[in-house]
Amino acid sequence: MRFFLRYFLLEFKKSMRALRKSLKFLLIFLGAIVCMVLIMSQVMQNAQILTLVDVGIVISPEDETETSLVTQYISSMGSVRSICRFQYLDEEEALEQLEDGSLQAVIVFPDSFYDDVDSGKNTPATLYLPEDGELNVEIFRELLGDGVSFLQTAEAGVYAVLGVAKDADLAIKYGKVGDLVATEYILTALGRGVLYEQTICLPIGDVNYYQYYFTSGMLIFLLLMGISFGTLYRRQAKVVEQKLRIYGLGCWKLTAVKIAVMTIPLWIAAVIWYAGGCCATAYLDAAFLYWDSSVIWKLLILCGAIACFFHLVYGLSGQNSSNVIILLAVLALMILCSGLVIPSSYLPSAAQTAGSVLPLTFWQTFSLDALFAEAVAADYIRISAWTGISVLAGGVALWKNG
Repeated sequence: MRFFLRYFLLEFKKSMRALRKSLKFLLIFLGAIVCMVLIMSQVMQNAQILTLVDVGIVISPEDETETSLVTQYISSMGSVRSICRFQYLDEEEALEQLEDGSLQAVIVFPDSFYDDVDSGKNTPATLYLPEDGELNVEIFRELLGDGVSFLQTAEAGVYAVLGVAKDADLAIKYGKVGDLVATEYILTALGRGVLYEQTICLPIGDVNYYQYYFTSGMLIFLLLMGISFGTLYRRQAKVVEQKLRIYGLGCWKLTAVKIAVMTIPLWIAAVIWYAGGCCATAYLDAAFLYWDSSVIWKLLILCGAIACFFHLVYGLSGQNSSNVIILLAVLALMILCSGLVIPSSYLPSAAQTAGSVLPLTFWQTFSLDALFAEAVAADYIRISAWTGISVLAGGVALWKNG
């Protein structure tokens, strides 16, 4: 036990010296990571906002008052206001602006349109759209199609009721039946929003982009700290380890020491990152991150898992100076495929498939749940499975190299 503790202290001092030497490098990267968190959060937040479609409305002078009232009411609806904005122009000017790209759609209402609709005559309006419309234009097309569907349903309902009312005893005049049915349908259609519960779906789950990239930044910083631990696996350490085996310190005890030596500084850094997020939340008075003492122990599990992975990579890469380069290559691959910078939903299918089995994906899910929700059993199972694989494979590699 005495040799075990001495070896632990020696390795811990060695790791702290390596971290101190790379402190300048880590601080530079820390500043870059903080900037990345802020920039990517803002960029991805804005990427979810569609550009409004500019729609030209052409109304004939004789229908200007009635049709304008209807279009102004429609443009004030939330579902319409979030997608497009109307501009009232004459037909020639509207088509010119559509051609030069100032407008993305033009709706031309023919003469006597309002009177025709009011009397039951189906006079169509003309819609002009660009041949290759962007996503916001396609959404506008779908919105317009939904509106037409509403009108067709209302019209079918009115005609059906009028057909039945011809041969029935009515409590109201026959001429008012159509108006009554149309009014009831329109009131129900306009109040459709209260019938459904609104759910916002994002490719990053239930957190917002600031929380998502706060977690990504923490993980990237912890992964970069692994570069400093390469000194624990250099060739000169091999002689010491061979000597320690004489005193009963086998490969599994050496594995435990190396993992513990890496876990402690990782844990300290993670707790500081978490505390900094909580302080920023309190200072800005924002609903972002709140202190919970149980998170400290969850971060210890996370950092232990990351340390085990470092042990696996360094153990498999051998005791040479290129082990740091190998680790950097592995980390770069994991960061690209696991969705830390760009959410995995936006990545190619091959990258999504690779990312789904990489440990970084599980660490990210565990971290998000630990910091902003509640870690579930599946999180612990996945992270424990990869930790066990890393310890076993790393220990075997250390034994073979010894």
